[in-house]
Amino acid sequence: MWLTFYPEENADAVGDSFGTIAVFNEFMLPLHESVVSELVRETELVTYVHKGALALENQAGYSRVVTAGEFQCMTVIRVGKERVTSASTADTTHFFLIYLRLTSQPTGIVSNEEPVRITSAQRRNVLCPVMTPNTRKTLHSTSDARLYSSILDPGRHIVHELTPGRKAWLHIVYGTVTANEVDLSTGDGMGITDEPGVSITVIKTTELLLVDTLPQ
Repeated sequence: MWLTFYPEENADAVGDSFGTIAVFNEFMLPLHESVVSELVRETELVTYVHKGALALENQAGYSRVVTAGEFQCMTVIRVGKERVTSASTADTTHFFLIYLRLTSQPTGIVSNEEPVRITSAQRRNVLCPVMTPNTRKTLHSTSDARLYSSILDPGRHIVHELTPGRKAWLHIVYGTVTANEVDLSTGDGMGITDEPGVSITVIKTTELLLVDTLPQ
């Protein structure tokens, strides 16, 4: 497991969180192995499976297998636990867990959305929306966050504009890019603040995740 934000390093500007992003963790889970974790209350939990398959189980009785290329979102109202198990038939499961703090107080109990599959073709050379507020075409965000996914060919250049006051977090799943004049490669992440946008030039074939978030 790789922790993007590490609360014990509070001297770091992003040691604790970034905007409304509370957790951005990357996992490699061997076949049939499980991880049980405490859910972070009053957040949205986005699960993305990059390779393999992941079986999810939580205390609300939700059980589902999320496969490669799928994103799933759960709104966490109160503290609970979730078990994730590698359900891949042949290899290690590579996945991400992203917690986004809610910007308004929800009601009811934990709710789960069915996974959304985003194909490689949909993500090819564009910032493909995965989660946005007020739409039925993507996962629904109650944290006012926008999550995008892309698979980009070498030489491509894309720009994501930021409205005043918003921030962006860029994570490189694999590949090499130059983003706002900073070189990034596989596993790297970068926070963008007080900028008009995110400018990305692709050096090697790249998959990335981009979160457009309100300030904390």
